[in-house]
Amino acid sequence: MSKLNFAFLLSLISICFSFTYFRLYQIYLFDFSEVMPMWRLLSIEVFLSFSITWLSAFCKTKKTMLIFNVTLVVITLLSILYPVQARIYNEYEDFFPAFAIPLHFIVPLFWLSLHPLLLKNEK
Repeated sequence: MSKLNFAFLLSLISICFSFTYFRLYQIYLFDFSEVMPMWRLLSIEVFLSFSITWLSAFCKTKKTMLIFNVTLVVITLLSILYPVQARIYNEYEDFFPAFAIPLHFIVPLFWLSLHPLLLKNEK
């Protein structure tokens, strides 16, 4: 599988899971669509899918891939600081971190799990 096809597949999977999570949260819990519109969320998922896949192309050895994966995990963990400290103007602003934090893990989680399986012939 080429890296471009992998990025498309990763985007599609991430969009499906993000859309489902967004809609279920909106239906059953709280609606944060004014704060984070769905089009923005889905475009971020596509951007991250292609960016992470493109950046991984620079990893030529197993050691650099390991460093890349650890860096990806650390950046993802650090990115949850934004929704924790964000001030939004919504009736349910205290619940925004519980909504936003799982969304930060969708693309990296699927990238880290699918990359070794689908691109295993490449170094």
